[in-house]
Amino acid sequence: MVATPTQAPPLRSHLGESLKSLPGSSQLSLYTLITPARKHIGLFPYTSLSQSSPLRSKILQQEFLILVAQSPVEDATQSVFVSGIEAVLYSIPCNSSSILYISKVDSTGQTVAGCGSPTRPLVKALIDYFVSPVTRPTRNMRVQLFARAQNQYLFPDSSLHMEKRVLTDVKLCRWWKDVLTNISVTTEEFWERMGFRQECTLNAVTGFFVVDHLLDASPSPPVNDNASPSEVAARGTVPTAMLARISSSLQNLDFGSTERAIEATKVLTESIKGLCAGLGSGGSGGSEDDFYGEHVPTSMIVRNPPRLMKVTNSNMTQKNGEASGDGVQTPAPVQVNVLQARKKKRPAVTG
Repeated sequence: MVATPTQAPPLRSHLGESLKSLPGSSQLSLYTLITPARKHIGLFPYTSLSQSSPLRSKILQQEFLILVAQSPVEDATQSVFVSGIEAVLYSIPCNSSSILYISKVDSTGQTVAGCGSPTRPLVKALIDYFVSPVTRPTRNMRVQLFARAQNQYLFPDSSLHMEKRVLTDVKLCRWWKDVLTNISVTTEEFWERMGFRQECTLNAVTGFFVVDHLLDASPSPPVNDNASPSEVAARGTVPTAMLARISSSLQNLDFGSTERAIEATKVLTESIKGLCAGLGSGGSGGSEDDFYGEHVPTSMIVRNPPRLMKVTNSNMTQKNGEASGDGVQTPAPVQVNVLQARKKKRPAVTG
């Protein structure tokens, strides 16, 4: 007897659950924006098959923008975006395979005093959602990302804020390896040297991370292979052009100080709500009045013991571990293999 596929919870609910155990007391607002699945032709640019070839697999693409704002419990007017993720899901229906590409992860460093940053649990929850047999969109799943240290990816000028700690290239790769290794699934990770590209010639450390998850022929619980790739991942989607507009607006804001970050958060959240006004049931899964509240934001108040800290002469660091860039305590460092930059050999000089 074949088991009935388990009903997958919405992505927003899954991400929200991951934030309830954050240290400290704060008010959190989670914004989950997902586009509908649409045809994509650029995933394999070097294939010899033409676009019209019947042998060329159909590929669908979905984009995700996930933002978390945090404020003191007693004053929601001080709400500031503290974490954000950009990701793309590529689905290949013909072989029931998908690739989750995490393109950007960023934080502002402006978490409420004594509270933990949502960045790490948010990233882990996103990956867990797409690799879990219950919620993955296809039978075979790959998670892929390219780790390279930058001052900021999603929140402009956030590196100017004194509380943001930008990780070095080695520590960023270590952070990602720790995140992926501690997911309760089989993990494949590899390092790649990129010839004479700028990242290597400047002695910067970058990392390619790949996590593959393959299900047996008779998984338990089974994946609903008859569902469209967007059906499992999205309960309510926004137009692609709208998400592009929101992302563009985000890049024009300023998170360099607490005051400017509060104003930037207010501007963007009001913009998101305004753009969602009028989205109805035409493929979005709700009426015009309830779409925004049902599918985009979710708010919660967490009241947990505060984050443990210890004071050193130079800085505030985590207790029993190294302080990561998102302000979350990390376990003992994982060994990272650093590849030396390859240098061109000079030809021998003959007399």
